[in-house]
Amino acid sequence: MEQHATQLTARQRHVLTLVAQGRSNREIAGELGITEQGVKSHVSRLLLRHGVPNRTALVAATQSRSASDAAVYDAIDGAMASVRSAVASHRTVEANGNGGTKGHTDGGANANDRLRRELSVETLRRQAAALSPDAPADVRIALERLRDIVRELNVALEFARDLPPGDSSKVLVKAVSKRALEAEKQVAMLEGAISAARR
Repeated sequence: MEQHATQLTARQRHVLTLVAQGRSNREIAGELGITEQGVKSHVSRLLLRHGVPNRTALVAATQSRSASDAAVYDAIDGAMASVRSAVASHRTVEANGNGGTKGHTDGGANANDRLRRELSVETLRRQAAALSPDAPADVRIALERLRDIVRELNVALEFARDLPPGDSSKVLVKAVSKRALEAEKQVAMLEGAISAARR
């Protein structure tokens, strides 16, 4: 049975990379500046963690997870493009003076409806769940943060849709716009984390 309670440490990732390159324990120890016994300990924990009997199976298991994560990264790329597009559309509506609430204009309401459709918390949750336990922590953290921002945006958009025009709805629209900017920043952070993970 596989054990995936925690993420791989940087050292475990390095050991795994060297094992995948076919290096011996002695070669790995020399490169990492640790004892051969230390390498054996790392390899044993990796074998146990992945529920495999030997180094060959370990490399195969982790490569299949890497391929699986690559497919998830591609799906996340699509979700991020949708978030960017929806946020840009919302900002355009706001810049044109359409406050984005039902009481303001139909254009604003349509932009909010589109933004809510595009910002799917469930999609982001499914993508986070599909990542292997070996996926880098910074990808997981950035994806979770984006999911939180999207959730907040969706709640604010629900309120904005139901408010009549006036000062309170303008304040809410500004708050939505601020969170939309945060979503854009978080998308950029997630793109950076995924780019680093693909290397």
